[in-house]
Amino acid sequence: MIPVVFLNSCNNSSAAQDQKTAEMAKEGKVPVNASVFKTDKGWGYSIIVDNKLYIRQDIIPAVEGNQGFATNADATTVDELVLNKMKNKEKSIVKKEDLKQLGIIK
Repeated sequence: MIPVVFLNSCNNSSAAQDQKTAEMAKEGKVPVNASVFKTDKGWGYSIIVDNKLYIRQDIIPAVEGNQGFATNADATTVDELVLNKMKNKEKSIVKKEDLKQLGIIK
């Protein structure tokens, strides 16, 4: 039973560290970068915070199915939206309305 408690303790610590890193990114205290990549379904993007993978989005969020972004430019547009949300201390959630406003979906 002790090892289970210890493992849970480590997991909670890791989650707390991830949250702290995300908050520091929002405050501009750690480096945040984005990159776009090709997938077998189209295009996707990654957000790197403090040299660690924070978000890897290889499908269009908030829509049904598992389709990737149609173009490199579409993936770049959405990763820029996410970066701006982070800089503005907003949650980095992409909503269907965001995708419509950006012209990613109809």
